[in-house]
Amino acid sequence: MNAEADPGTGQNQAARGGMPRASPGKPVPQLVADLAVGRPVREVWENAVGGRTFEVGGAAGRYFIKWTPASSGIDLGREAARLAWAGGYITVPRVLRRGAGDAGSWLVTSALPGENAVTERWRADPAAAVAAIGEGLRAMHEAMPVRVAPDPDRIRYYRLLWDVGP
Repeated sequence: MNAEADPGTGQNQAARGGMPRASPGKPVPQLVADLAVGRPVREVWENAVGGRTFEVGGAAGRYFIKWTPASSGIDLGREAARLAWAGGYITVPRVLRRGAGDAGSWLVTSALPGENAVTERWRADPAAAVAAIGEGLRAMHEAMPVRVAPDPDRIRYYRLLWDVGP
């Protein structure tokens, strides 16, 4: 990996120095800092097993880096395969780069227009957020042929929950 090449644009950029910041007291993984090539980094999500998602850059040319520790059990390669497959049917983030090492795996994706459902705006109106997410998930699953999905058992499981309920 060329640490000077911007994964979002493929262009070389001079390092601007300094370590990007994440949540207070939690450093940005070095791999994420390297992939950000000196651009601003903002942590936008951390899951229950230590996987973290970072937004890199600003409104123009922004992208996301998902990083997960090796101990998490999450296979970002499978996620990349699902995104590539789903992109034939619906709009999804484009996978720009991905990889794995001893410390964990990472996935760099393009940004889509819109706003994260856990921003203050949507947290203030959870009923509207849940309704919008549900409508989006329903439309997504109706647009994709589940029988030929790269991970059909997982998709069938979610469809069953949607159609039958818990």
